[in-house]
Amino acid sequence: QDSSGVLGAVVVEGELLFYPDSDATHLRKFDAHYIFIHDGGKMEVGTEDAKYTSKIEITMHGDRDGLRMPTYGNKVIGVRNGMLDLHGVDRSHTWTDTAITAPVGQDFIYVLGHVDWVAGETIIIASSDFEASHAEERVLTDAAQETQTIEGESVEVTKLSFAQGLVYEHEAHLETLADGETIWLRAEVG
Repeated sequence: QDSSGVLGAVVVEGELLFYPDSDATHLRKFDAHYIFIHDGGKMEVGTEDAKYTSKIEITMHGDRDGLRMPTYGNKVIGVRNGMLDLHGVDRSHTWTDTAITAPVGQDFIYVLGHVDWVAGETIIIASSDFEASHAEERVLTDAAQETQTIEGESVEVTKLSFAQGLVYEHEAHLETLADGETIWLRAEVG
């Protein structure tokens, strides 16, 4: 693992390039309050021909009341007349939706589709109510592809398991509107 430490403001006017480590499990951490790419600058993580195959965490630091960069705000990667290019390993899905409502305390969720996510990867489960703070982060312990019957239909799903039970319910249900139309309400998972 290597780490930048928490940087204040990173201004990219040339090139800031991140190449993968030869060890696919190597973790690189890049932490900053602000990253501003401008005036022809380029920040690139991997390339289209040479994907970033090890692990990288880019974390933006700050809080809602912190110092704001004009136009862009705080805790931000801003790009103006520049380029931000991220190329990781090709994935079947970067996000999907819950397939079945997951109640509080449950240590797994079902998501739509057969995703290629694996144990050790971190997922985010979005809030499915009016409180954005009800989103949850979990590290996968298993991912198993299955077929479930949902509302009378056979649906391809993936069961994502994790060690810690859910603190909030994450919904997946059919809602009937006043005009009789039905829509699915589901939490996003990425």
